[in-house]
Amino acid sequence: MNKPYLLFRNHNSPYWYAQIRLADGSLSRNKSTGKESITEAEKLLWNGV
Repeated sequence: MNKPYLLFRNHNSPYWYAQIRLADGSLSRNKSTGKESITEAEKLLWNGV
């Protein structure tokens, strides 16, 4: 199953950024998760915050 989001790091930031797949199939704008750990960033996304 494909994840409904993309997680990536910006080279200027220690934080993980996310893009959420929208209902029409497009991606949302980049949004910082505020987390330095990919595990914590994924928990944040799966909890719907």
